[in-house]
Amino acid sequence: MRVTRRSNARTQGNSSSAFRLDEKRLQFLYFEAIVATFMDNEAMSKSRCPAKLIGEPRDFLHDGIDLATLMMYEGSRAVRMRCRRP
Repeated sequence: MRVTRRSNARTQGNSSSAFRLDEKRLQFLYFEAIVATFMDNEAMSKSRCPAKLIGEPRDFLHDGIDLATLMMYEGSRAVRMRCRRP
């Protein structure tokens, strides 16, 4: 598994905010209400993500599917998640 961490700065008008991108391979486990649960098989840890951050691809997720995920954080808050088949 490859994990890439990058920091970038983005400017909006006169203010700037930093964001971080984390790329990981995760296995989708299940949806519980409006939260998706994933397993990081290398670290043997579970991660939870609000379904609204995943967007439309959530309709195609099924138990056990392996995904390459890209999570965008603004400060410490996750703002977007992208999933694709590795």
